[in-house]
Amino acid sequence: MLIMQGINTNDLHNIIAAISTKLYKANIAAEIHYRLKSPCSVLKKIFKKATTVKELKDLIAFRIIVNKKEDCYKVLDIIYNIYSVDVKKFKDYITNPKDNGYRSLHVIINIYKRNIEIQIRSREMHNIAEFGTANHDEYKKTQETRLRKLLSNYRFNTAYINININNAYNILSRFNWTMSQLLAYEQILENLCHHLDCRNGTCEKRKVDYPSDGF
Repeated sequence: MLIMQGINTNDLHNIIAAISTKLYKANIAAEIHYRLKSPCSVLKKIFKKATTVKELKDLIAFRIIVNKKEDCYKVLDIIYNIYSVDVKKFKDYITNPKDNGYRSLHVIINIYKRNIEIQIRSREMHNIAEFGTANHDEYKKTQETRLRKLLSNYRFNTAYINININNAYNILSRFNWTMSQLLAYEQILENLCHHLDCRNGTCEKRKVDYPSDGF
């Protein structure tokens, strides 16, 4: 059985539909989840990496959860057969787990002129990532709070920043996976980058000093 969570039949749903069809034909049981990167996480990564919103590799991410480890690589082959894949960005954390025990396959596809990250893992790997030593949700929440505080220490229009971050979160909370909403979300984030003394949408690393969180 294939479980598709939180997906409406809209523009970006075509990605899920294509993968779902191939998984069904290959008789691979899977769950497909998705997420849109939160505004504070986006800004944090842009500051840290000195990149742009559209150059982010994981603004949109899909996660495919299968029953067995060997199915992970079967799904990977399917992804390679469907989409243009950035081979240089492929990461095999199953063969080479992170120090905290995190295991998964990470692959970047390019579609709709955007990079989208796809994570592939087994149910066991997922449980470790979400509930075990590899879980970093609470850390990320703390970092989002810290980002707002750090920004308030600089000569920025704090009211403008908070309004736009809140507007971005409003879109995030009701995101229905249409291209129009994605464009609106990206525009707010790009406006924030320019406001935060960024050049051509790229925020300078020196503006905010972050400890590395490995993500």
